[in-house]
Amino acid sequence: MSASSSARFAHTVEQFTAYIRDPASHSGPPGANPERLALYRQLFYNNIERLVSYAFPKLRELMEDEHWHALVGDFFRCHRCQTPYFRQIGGEFVAYLEHERQPEPWDPPFLLPLAHYQWTRIVLESANEELSEVGIDPHGDFAQGSPVASPLACALTYPYAVHRIGSGYRPTEPLGEACYLVVCRDRCDQVRFVEASHLTIHLLKRLQAEECLSGLALLQEIAATVGRVDSEEFIAQGLDAMEQLRAVDALLGTRSERGVEAS
Repeated sequence: MSASSSARFAHTVEQFTAYIRDPASHSGPPGANPERLALYRQLFYNNIERLVSYAFPKLRELMEDEHWHALVGDFFRCHRCQTPYFRQIGGEFVAYLEHERQPEPWDPPFLLPLAHYQWTRIVLESANEELSEVGIDPHGDFAQGSPVASPLACALTYPYAVHRIGSGYRPTEPLGEACYLVVCRDRCDQVRFVEASHLTIHLLKRLQAEECLSGLALLQEIAATVGRVDSEEFIAQGLDAMEQLRAVDALLGTRSERGVEAS
């Protein structure tokens, strides 16, 4: 194919994709059959809409058909996906909501937080990573041992109670205080969540970022940093939070001595 032929072909593809994204503003390649173009456009849109509906069923349920299709249509028209994989379309949709979406009067105020929460659950469900038991004592003492955080746990903070949103609960204003959630996939490959506190979220993030000598040492450090004079009460709260995380496998246990020696 000559350079001029390649250029013409590339231009034709650009005209075709412009029409597929936005038929109201683009007519498609000259000489193309309008009915076929419309059919192709509908097929492309239907695939995207089906993928987005699957990833965000609660949003789909709560929005009127007209408003839903307007939302997905705007995503289809405006967003340039960075992945070739259909299963990642949900992540692209969240990126669109966060960085590109121009709010419409009918948008739920919790649109982005709820989408982010739903997508996080899907990411955890589909993750290939398995939870290892090597070098971990699942019943270890968090105060004396080094707590091990799950790689399949997410510490989340939202302005809405996204886990409660549904047909019977559609908040119109943000909460007075943030909603803290830990979402994780447990050892049985079930995605679970637990309502948490700011301390719980902070602990999980710290433990995922770095290995500490012991849970007690970490809590003493945090207490000193935030100026908690009631350090004994604070440490007790922190240890309770760790047990709460262990109950859903967000913390897997403590680093076993055998695991340390083997490493």
